[in-house]
Amino acid sequence: MDESISLRPMLEDDVAAVIRVIDATDEDDAEEAEESYHNQGLDEQYVLTLNGAIIGVTGLRPIEGTDRRAWLSWTYMHPDYQGRGHGKTMMKELLEIAKGYDVHKLFVTTSDYIDPEDDEPLYQKAIELYLSMGFQEEFSIPDYFEPGESQLLYGLSLSDIDPVDIEPEEVILEFNHLGEIDETEGVYGIGWGAKKVGKFSFGKKKAGQFTAADCQVAIDRVKEWEGRAVLVTFPSNIPTIFEPLESAGFKEIGQLKDYYEDGLHKLYFWYKL
Repeated sequence: MDESISLRPMLEDDVAAVIRVIDATDEDDAEEAEESYHNQGLDEQYVLTLNGAIIGVTGLRPIEGTDRRAWLSWTYMHPDYQGRGHGKTMMKELLEIAKGYDVHKLFVTTSDYIDPEDDEPLYQKAIELYLSMGFQEEFSIPDYFEPGESQLLYGLSLSDIDPVDIEPEEVILEFNHLGEIDETEGVYGIGWGAKKVGKFSFGKKKAGQFTAADCQVAIDRVKEWEGRAVLVTFPSNIPTIFEPLESAGFKEIGQLKDYYEDGLHKLYFWYKL
């Protein structure tokens, strides 16, 4: 029988089958995916079908507050159908969809988790697929998910991105959230809000600018909670973040290039307890 394979939008009735596809590789991701479909909806989520049966899942999640950037959402192929080129077919079609929505850059994260049953990286095939489609590793966070398991972050430009000089901005920052990051064991993320003051003038420090003491409050709280690390991210055009973060012991560990818009990157700062 000839195989009929196609990528189509995910429907509510598909979710149970999609979760089974993901669960065949990663039980924890299956739980997280089911929650995300419930909370974020099924817009721009897709299933790959073979003779009508769902064998793969992928999708796009536009990044709020950015200029046509998106995350690649849950992307899995059922193990029974891996190694047949179906994953590449699915990704090629999804990238065409992304270009049709004028997505300028696409990001994806994965893990270097070693499967204890066969002592091989569980996501190696997925990583090879991403690289074959043009994704490039931007950086990694060692011991992110748990000790010994790193997070790997990749980006793919879907349009020409020219070097752009972004003017620095002066803002008043306020930390407003501290919570354990989903899928990690003991890594806490700092949330913040900002009020724009204007273009940065390299002048006198403004009242309300956050300090190393503000960072220390978060560090002390995570210590109380017996956490392993603290993570905070900022746009690259706020120069006043560096001194207080460095004074508090945070290290800049990497960046997602052109994350918000051309020339405006997302900087990652890490404090390991």
